[in-house]
Amino acid sequence: METKHTLTHNVREGRYEFTLEDGTLAYVEYIEKPGNILVLTHTFVPSKFEGRGIGSQLARAVLDDVSRRQLKIVPQCRFIARWIYTHPQWEKIIAKEETHEEGAALKGEGGSNVSGLDQVKSEGKDTDKTPNEHKSEKQD
Repeated sequence: METKHTLTHNVREGRYEFTLEDGTLAYVEYIEKPGNILVLTHTFVPSKFEGRGIGSQLARAVLDDVSRRQLKIVPQCRFIARWIYTHPQWEKIIAKEETHEEGAALKGEGGSNVSGLDQVKSEGKDTDKTPNEHKSEKQD
């Protein structure tokens, strides 16, 4: 799939962005953690642009950038976790607990384990749905 939008890394806002045709933004938000880790917390695509593959293009562009920068991720966002589940070559950039400098489990703001990929894998074959079939879950 060819990326039709240019990825912008908005460090100040803590997110990666695409500016869409009408000037609105699609984005993936993140939280930086010690050890060169980005916790990908939320993916947003305006509803009028859903079903056009923008979320998938955004996920691929973000993961390409993270990989190029030799960072690791924690896919807290269920959209990103599902996207990685269907594109397992990206599992190699997922941070393992032992990569965290403090040696503690990577925790989200609520204190729970933030790896959405484990949750997605445990859900079984329901995860074979495309990201568009999970529209309501794009707003993690």
